[in-house]
Amino acid sequence: MFIRSSYLKIVNFSGSRAYSVLEVLIAIWLLTFIGGSLVATFAYLAKSASVSADRAAAELLADELLERAVASGPPSWGLADLSGTRGIVLESGGETKFDWTLTPHELGNSGLGRFYQLSLEIDWAAHQDSVERGSRRLHRIRNVYLERL
Repeated sequence: MFIRSSYLKIVNFSGSRAYSVLEVLIAIWLLTFIGGSLVATFAYLAKSASVSADRAAAELLADELLERAVASGPPSWGLADLSGTRGIVLESGGETKFDWTLTPHELGNSGLGRFYQLSLEIDWAAHQDSVERGSRRLHRIRNVYLERL
């Protein structure tokens, strides 16, 4: 089988040029910068999710302790001690230690009952300090009226 030269098309390369070294370096730098930005953004979001999980665990612990205190009442408020530490293993696999302190304040005492304010503070430090991760402290207040029967 013979191929005639009339069937072959001659491509004209006179209008195109090769990329210069500077253009290639700028393109590589731009791709590296975009890739690094994406990696940093996803790393920040992953860390933020972990901090949010710690905060949610502290909120649940606060609700549990305050409900137990309200249900039991004075003098022990349903707790062996008015302060303590609890370690909670989160879904991510890491354990966070929560230090809590319950402080009851008697606000009023009448013939019908007593009025208390329960103040609960929870502190935790699972991650290194950083401005964008907040104070790692939770403060909840609950008012309780105990009626005399």
